[in-house]
Amino acid sequence: MARRIAQLRYAVRRHRPGGLIRLITHNAAYHIRRLARQNRRSAPFDGFDQEHGTDTAGNRSIASLDVIELPEAQYAVHYEPSSAEGVRRALGKLAIDAAGFTFVDFGSGKGRVLLVAASFPFKEVIGVEFSRELHEMR
Repeated sequence: MARRIAQLRYAVRRHRPGGLIRLITHNAAYHIRRLARQNRRSAPFDGFDQEHGTDTAGNRSIASLDVIELPEAQYAVHYEPSSAEGVRRALGKLAIDAAGFTFVDFGSGKGRVLLVAASFPFKEVIGVEFSRELHEMR
């Protein structure tokens, strides 16, 4: 119950009462459309977690995490994992000798990008995440 009250305080602080009502209406419509789409077709399978024995999938709103009381949380949006293949392609295009660089992921979430970066020869791979809850889910 205390968590729900904290989530409500966060939402009012971030959006103000009028904005919160518009947001609730918008989100309700969004979720109804999303459920309708899901009923028409199933989401594509992302085998990254199964392949690596991890839990990096799924979206999480900031309001559902342990950071909602932090002032910085109002600037955060949500956790959504990056495409492992997209990260591999982007890192593969770097015209650098990765062994001479440290890779730093600000907002590392559950660590999917870190795991992909670790397969490259970076000197070091570092993740920075302000939600302990997301960080510990790996």
